[in-house]
Amino acid sequence: MGGRKKVEVFRTNYITGKRLKIIGFIVAWIFKHLVTKAVTACVDVALLRNVKEEKTERTEMLLGRRTRNPAKHWFVIGGRMWRGELFEEAAVRNLKRELGLIINNIGRFSHLVTNNYLWDTSAQSKTEGSHTVGVTMVITLTEEEVATITPNDEYSELKWVPISKVFMDERYHPAVRNIALKAMYHQQQKE
Repeated sequence: MGGRKKVEVFRTNYITGKRLKIIGFIVAWIFKHLVTKAVTACVDVALLRNVKEEKTERTEMLLGRRTRNPAKHWFVIGGRMWRGELFEEAAVRNLKRELGLIINNIGRFSHLVTNNYLWDTSAQSKTEGSHTVGVTMVITLTEEEVATITPNDEYSELKWVPISKVFMDERYHPAVRNIALKAMYHQQQKE
């Protein structure tokens, strides 16, 4: 086919031509303007663990009580995506920054759901909202990985909750409940 460029496929990431250089943080005042005027991208992670007791087994999801807007409540772990990052790379970076959690194999992540968030606030402004497209990845952690989790100041506390309880509890944000539902389905597909 004549002039078509080769397209590499990385699960849900598509790189056409030369891969973009990863660009990190943007100066705060520029980022504030960007967040209140444009759509930004985030990568969140549904962190799962399997808990085995004498006669039962359940899957739990880690939730963090966020200290910052726009999601200043119980939410999944995650943050902004940088230009040039794959979803999995953003997930690894955000988990290291927010929880001190090291994931060495990006192949362990799966795409779970993509959400469209129209927030009435942002971390950069109390009066101007933000619009975020949030890609949620999922990964099941080992007991050793769970033991290393230490939240940064973006979270006042963390808790592990059975995914079925997250889905059923109307006190959680609808997106968190939907993520839990998708995580339950994801777990069933793995069995």
